[in-house]
Amino acid sequence: MNPWRREPYARVIVTGATTWTDAALIETVLGELAHHAGTRGHGLTVLTGMADGADAIGRRWARCREVDLYAEPLGPGEYPDPMHDYNEQLLRLEPDIVVAFKDPFDEAWASDTCIAGTEHMCRIAAQPGLPVYLNGWHRLVASGFAGGSAEPPPVSLSQQ
Repeated sequence: MNPWRREPYARVIVTGATTWTDAALIETVLGELAHHAGTRGHGLTVLTGMADGADAIGRRWARCREVDLYAEPLGPGEYPDPMHDYNEQLLRLEPDIVVAFKDPFDEAWASDTCIAGTEHMCRIAAQPGLPVYLNGWHRLVASGFAGGSAEPPPVSLSQQ
């Protein structure tokens, strides 16, 4: 959560594998986040890429529900540079949370040698302390899975 924002989880980055097909999980997570934002008098903004899989599911969910959406194509260049640049561009939009959908997820995601897009986004988002969740509500922390939690964010639909 950005400390200068009054309410948590108004802007969510959706990232994940291009092969991700579990739309129900992404829809459930985004639905809880949208409900939470709505009960506090503001909307949700989905920030994502233009890739297939998790990105496409997040875009479709936002469009079907008329939720604010930011999604742009990658710039030109050699892999992985455009993808990494785009991830950094999304972080400049001041998200409050990152939800990632990938299985298997590279457990060395905190490594500088990691080039996969999902792991890269998780690594750079965790550095400034943004909450990063994998495949639902499994909290990732900067050292990788160690210290992670299967509990939802501090304020969730289940606590209302």
